[in-house]
Amino acid sequence: MPNMYLNKDGDGFTIQLNSFNNKFNYCFAWDNSKSGFNYYNYLFSQSANKYEDFTYSHSASWNNGNMDVFSGKYDFDNGRKLDKNLFTIQEILESDKNFENNYNNKIFNLGKAIINNTLATELFSNYDAKARGIGQCGFVLGSSGSHKSLKNRRTADYCVSFDHQSKGFNNNDSKNFTSLFSNCVGFNNNKNYELPYTFTKWSNNWGWNSKLKDIFNNDFDFQVKAPKDTKSAQREFYSVRDKIISAVEANTFPDVNFDKVIKSLNE
Repeated sequence: MPNMYLNKDGDGFTIQLNSFNNKFNYCFAWDNSKSGFNYYNYLFSQSANKYEDFTYSHSASWNNGNMDVFSGKYDFDNGRKLDKNLFTIQEILESDKNFENNYNNKIFNLGKAIINNTLATELFSNYDAKARGIGQCGFVLGSSGSHKSLKNRRTADYCVSFDHQSKGFNNNDSKNFTSLFSNCVGFNNNKNYELPYTFTKWSNNWGWNSKLKDIFNNDFDFQVKAPKDTKSAQREFYSVRDKIISAVEANTFPDVNFDKVIKSLNE
């Protein structure tokens, strides 16, 4: 479900503060106000016996950090009905009696709508500017406060990250980790991969349509592949995305994931 806090950033899943050996399997995060998955750790004790192994597998993240979700504009632009489950939309409707009628008549206008005693237009503009500087990523794999050791491992397998205004996979200033990446996909992000780690495995990873160049350590020969037909590939990923969203909206557990689409990229 979308997650937005007005006074602090809202991640989909977050692990923080003296946390060890965490795993996410078959998890999906989308439409949150900051990042989809955020591992932001700070060790109270830099114990030599405690290292921060962390694994993402068969998981995906998309369209996080997009403030248009919380104003209703994202659904409006995509021809969807107004999502009245969002508390920001509930406050807009309370303060602007014409908003829903305009929305249904193909007119999007926040007008003088108020959220938390602030003009909605001002709130979203200020919040978006803040989020652009510190979040809006798919997978965040650490922080500068993490234990700086090659004994720390970051593993990702069959993970997908797309449509983020910042980074698909982000080290968030963490350094010196050992990492294993396989069968991962990033596309339509400002930057798909920023992972200056020591890799012991890097295989069958994909990326396309990023605005900025990926960042890795220079001492490793990275190959980020792209499909011959990126538009067709994206349609397949979006099709799975829509099935997952539809299942969740129907209050059922999604019986699909992105593994099959990832495997098809090699065909």
